[in-house]
Amino acid sequence: MFKAKKIEWSFEREDLSRLIQEVIEIISPMAMDKDITIKFDSPGDLPVDMDLERIEQVLVNLIDNAIKFSDRQTRIDITATQNRESVTLAIKDYGQGIDDVYVDSIFEKFSTVPSGSRSKTEGTGLGLAICKAIIEAHNGRIWVESVKGVSSTFFFSLPKAQRD
Repeated sequence: MFKAKKIEWSFEREDLSRLIQEVIEIISPMAMDKDITIKFDSPGDLPVDMDLERIEQVLVNLIDNAIKFSDRQTRIDITATQNRESVTLAIKDYGQGIDDVYVDSIFEKFSTVPSGSRSKTEGTGLGLAICKAIIEAHNGRIWVESVKGVSSTFFFSLPKAQRD
């Protein structure tokens, strides 16, 4: 019999900027293999109430995807903006982009983009669905903007403080 494990969430005030820098450091050898530069201009501290492990999982997934789907010898730009209530992160790759027909379904479970449309790399179609679930559990939002043949930018926005 299958028994689902209940996820325990642990929201603590953490610096999202520091976490981004740590994830870049961990994942940069993958980027170097493709001669891809990851650029993050830290705007300073980005205090957010978050489950550190889960947001790290989102960052790893999104940056890993950006590397996988980027052309060789390009770059990935990571930018963060904040206002009084939220922080928004953008991860932009300069790869093949995503056809408009797939943009609306990309965060659904088991949704994959056909090989010729984005890259030869195939996945299970769960990574972005998991990212969406994590961001929504943080009362945030995740979305993508893409220009076929040019680039894709994945965004997520998190409230700075969690409400009970």
